[in-house]
Amino acid sequence: MFDGSITVYFTKLEDYKFNIQQFEDTLIQQEAAYNTSEALGEVETIPQKEVEDAEKLIKSTQLELEKYKNEILLSINTSIDSNKKTISDLEINLRSVNAATNGQAYIFSGFVLILYLRRGRT
Repeated sequence: MFDGSITVYFTKLEDYKFNIQQFEDTLIQQEAAYNTSEALGEVETIPQKEVEDAEKLIKSTQLELEKYKNEILLSINTSIDSNKKTISDLEINLRSVNAATNGQAYIFSGFVLILYLRRGRT
């Protein structure tokens, strides 16, 4: 259904969505544990340190989530910049080839395309 490059990007997107969901599920569980700890801490059933630890755990997970999102965004931006540079380099090379062959590169490409189209009709 998808060519190789699209499949890679689709897989990366699915992986990203899965990891975000894992972080969000973990945060929900940690917030529930914190609320329970806070309620128990108010009636002095558990030490206040456990309530504080539960709150620190939530903040730590939130920071990990933001770090993950930032790393993915940086990776995407780096990839885009790299691809732009590659395209620019290819355009420069194509112009060089075109100038050196005085337009014959385009003529040859057109000839190959015609042969390909004719072969598909027979």
